[in-house]
Amino acid sequence: MSKSLISVSVLLVGYASAQSGMNVGNRQQYDRSMLEHSASNMQKARSIAYFNNIDCRYQINAPAGHYIGISFDTFLIEGKNDFVSVYDGPEIDESKLIAKFDTAEADLQSQSTGNQMTLWFHTDRANTGKGWFANWVAKKVLPPINQFGTSGVVISPNYPKRYDSFINQLYNVRVNPRSRVRATMEDFEVEENFDNLLIYEGMVQEPRFLVANLSGARGVKWDHTFAGDSFSMKFASDRAVQQKGWRMSWAQV
Repeated sequence: MSKSLISVSVLLVGYASAQSGMNVGNRQQYDRSMLEHSASNMQKARSIAYFNNIDCRYQINAPAGHYIGISFDTFLIEGKNDFVSVYDGPEIDESKLIAKFDTAEADLQSQSTGNQMTLWFHTDRANTGKGWFANWVAKKVLPPINQFGTSGVVISPNYPKRYDSFINQLYNVRVNPRSRVRATMEDFEVEENFDNLLIYEGMVQEPRFLVANLSGARGVKWDHTFAGDSFSMKFASDRAVQQKGWRMSWAQV
């Protein structure tokens, strides 16, 4: 696992790499030449307001086979008019927009699907603030957990110990053809509203096949018989709070 952090206040453009682990910036827009900033300089920078009328691009590169999780620990900008947009991949492409943050009241965390993430910080000509401070981490892509048979048990990573931050784990379960499968949640404890177990009918994880979205402790008594011979799941967590997770049994019926 690789991790680093990026910070903005007087920085106009930043470029960071999980492989180098450096905190860098440049005052020429979209220029990737690097200027190192020590921790002491970054601490001083956070006490100074950022500039008006700037567009700053930050690109994060992680090693191949990883995805990126990012969270903003400090977020002091002019609400609504100044914002940070987060994109999946190396470009500012609205079709790849993951999140847009313009207030500290939002859940200031996000994940990429691949090993690159791009941030765009925009300010208008009016008011400014002290800026923002973000931590990011490169997480190794986990292979799907596949089970086939007439019965079994699936668990969250590390169960019954706490799962990790920014988990993104897929599960596929299949019984014999022309049979049905029943799943029963035996134990369930995750951070409510922020960590979720999405359960789908079949192997296609699209909204129209979503059967349940479990979070908090409400899923303890969950029990469901699927229409077909398979189901799939995705478990995702954020950075903030990790719990012991969950345990589910399944059986052919």
